Amino acid sequence: MANRKSLAEEVDNLKSLLSGLDEDFSLHEVKAQKAIIIERDQELEVLKKQLRAREESHTLLRREHDQQVEQFEVETANWLSEKEKVIRYQKQLQLNYVSMYKKNKTLEQEMEQLKVSTSDSQDRSKSGGSGHVSSAKAKLFSKFSSKFAD
Repeated sequence: MANRKSLAEEVDNLKSLLSGLDEDFSLHEVKAQKAIIIERDQELEVLKKQLRAREESHTLLRREHDQQVEQFEVETANWLSEKEKVIRYQKQLQLNYVSMYKKNKTLEQEMEQLKVSTSDSQDRSKSGGSGHVSSAKAKLFSKFSSKFAD
């Protein structure tokens, strides 16, 4: 407000100078007014330079911000892609585990059947049976060996 008031007073003084009605103004007062105007022009130039520098700084900061946002979006996309790969890999591992678990259970059942069958044949051979392997045993052994070939 004080600045506006002083500017208004200065404008009034300049208007009275221009009107030429007052002959009492000295050359000294005109020079003082001219110096004030020059000083204000210089202040305006300094302020304009500061404004341009700040605008350039703002533009530079805006570019850096935009680059960082773009880089962040690229990294996010890469991260999501890698996440999808990991999830697919984990699903495949889980399927493989379930498959191996089932094969293992099947093999354990077949081994149990072979043990029972073997103990039955040993009991028969002790009780006077021949030393030949029965056809049922041969089938189980071939089935068992084929599971290990997988």
